[in-house]
Amino acid sequence: MKHAISETDILGYFTNFPTPRMQKIIRAASGQGRVSVIYWKRSNIDFQSGLSDCAREIPVVASFLHNRGICRIIAFLIFVCKSLLLLRRAKNVRIVYVNYLDVLLVAALAVRRRGVKFIYGIGDLSPAQYGGVPWVNATVRRLEKALLRRVSFLILSSPFFWDEYYAQIYSGRWELIENMPVAKVWEGFRAKTSRTPCVVGFVGWIRDYKPIECLLRAVDGLRYDGIDVHIFFAGFGPDDARIRKLCTDLDYVAFSGPYQYDRDAQALYSRVDIIFSVFDVGVANSRILMPNRFYDAIAAGIPLMVARGTKLAGRVEALGIGYAVEYLSEADMKDALMSHIRYDGEAKRIAEALRKVDKQAYFYDPYKKVLSNLFAADERDNVNA
Repeated sequence: MKHAISETDILGYFTNFPTPRMQKIIRAASGQGRVSVIYWKRSNIDFQSGLSDCAREIPVVASFLHNRGICRIIAFLIFVCKSLLLLRRAKNVRIVYVNYLDVLLVAALAVRRRGVKFIYGIGDLSPAQYGGVPWVNATVRRLEKALLRRVSFLILSSPFFWDEYYAQIYSGRWELIENMPVAKVWEGFRAKTSRTPCVVGFVGWIRDYKPIECLLRAVDGLRYDGIDVHIFFAGFGPDDARIRKLCTDLDYVAFSGPYQYDRDAQALYSRVDIIFSVFDVGVANSRILMPNRFYDAIAAGIPLMVARGTKLAGRVEALGIGYAVEYLSEADMKDALMSHIRYDGEAKRIAEALRKVDKQAYFYDPYKKVLSNLFAADERDNVNA
């Protein structure tokens, strides 16, 4: 979509590539005005979000050796310097939608005009905000509480973000918009029918190196015993390069790289038998987030493997749709995979639970009206507080 940035009504300002969660929100916003999306392009990955038909995309390239520690800070400052020029050109913007605290700070300083509404969407809590060094958390919390005075509306992707964090620092309007897929994306889906080889699928933002490394050891052990198990990665992320290096010369591990969710989800999930969604529980955020893979598993009818002790595991176990394992236990991962491969009693119960779950309750579609109202020019009190 082509329009001058000065003609932008709604501006998305993101600290990373637009994820499926952010893409759905941008699509809803596009029905209420001209949308431009400025995002930090951190690598040379040829990523296509699929938003070109509804928004003007402006990737801002800013890389510095690698994106960890001081290098990430330097790269972010480069991104800020470049993107500030763009923010100042968006003189007629009425809504700014941001996805992290760092870009909320920049946008709040750059866009000072009265009447501009800030929408703050939360997909993760960083260690600086939650579960990290206490004095850092306290300092960042005070900063965020001050910045939240500029926020008109908060969008949370996990109900536990409110209970664990935002209830203590925010008293404004908010809505839970979970990472559910649009129903149309899954129409006519056909799951993998051949049970050999058993393919463990990781679809999404590639991070949490430790449990992935543990999975690789578990699969290697099973293969040593003659069990044909493969691993399939789709997506990219901060641990992508490390995982690829770890898998060098492993012919039973495949990578497909970046994808467009709406276009590619069915093709990706039709390749897998069990979905790997084991997070590093040493990271506090991992214990309370609700990832896309939970909802994808329900839509596709594919079992999940998740980390015990997380809110995600609580929901998976309540529905009976997967296996909860210790996040660094090769034995647990092997047991879960062998249960699925042998199709034992537990595997049959999981398959039955997946057939019985009400899929319609886990589709995104009811949120569309909420988001359309939120981004409407005459929005007042037509969104739940």
